[in-house]
Amino acid sequence: MRSYRVWLTLFALIVFGKALPAYSQSNPVITSISMTPMLSWQTTNGFIYIVHGASTVTGAWNEIARFYSKTNSVQRWADTSGGMSNIGFYRIGLVTNNPANGFTEDFEDSSGWRDWGTGTWTNSGASGSWIAGPYSNYSTGYATSIVSHAHSGSRYIGAYQSKVNESTIYNGNFQLPVTDSPTQLMFWVRGAQQGTNGYAKVQYYDGYGWYDCLNYMVTNFTYVQKSVDLSFLGIPNPYQYLRFCLTLKSGADMSIYIDDVQLKCAQ
Repeated sequence: MRSYRVWLTLFALIVFGKALPAYSQSNPVITSISMTPMLSWQTTNGFIYIVHGASTVTGAWNEIARFYSKTNSVQRWADTSGGMSNIGFYRIGLVTNNPANGFTEDFEDSSGWRDWGTGTWTNSGASGSWIAGPYSNYSTGYATSIVSHAHSGSRYIGAYQSKVNESTIYNGNFQLPVTDSPTQLMFWVRGAQQGTNGYAKVQYYDGYGWYDCLNYMVTNFTYVQKSVDLSFLGIPNPYQYLRFCLTLKSGADMSIYIDDVQLKCAQ
């Protein structure tokens, strides 16, 4: 039988505060836990909560659930893995990293970035927390440094498809830092080859699902800048989710690169 512990965000910050700047010290408060285990906590309308799990108190901590609260209510979550996940410790994070004035991101060392391999990861830098996540079973999103592939500097984010005649759709998904009242998103994008490499989508989350606000077919071998008007999301609009979704065409060495992102928000 596993033993379970719940470590409140304040404790997690004392130990890991430098690595996790996006979590609140005082909220939320876990009010109960059972041996299922079932976690419950009070939520506030418009806020984002993340459940992390680890096999030991020292981590590594991994995101296992995420909730966008639409009401002031009690949120409940149960670990239904049946003991197979080897998680014995849990914590709840409140996302508070929401720069009101937007940000620019070049993905360089000076902005708090490093290289990341394909899969699920979180980079917490100057602009906030960028999350690469497996929104499909085949996530190939990465961040890497190749000067000839970058628009500026050396690092960029991207996704790739390396198999010939592969019917599986490969995605690279990158969730941007949460912001207040975003109005415009601009970024530079290119493909690894001339011709159709796939699609670069910009998607927004309305609390229930993800929806396209740009679906750009990437056929260009050199960088082009794309601009997305986000004013339709409304003002004020606190804690808005946005993400890039890169969908690769079947074929060998299909890749899409993104660099030099700028997000503007209402003042």
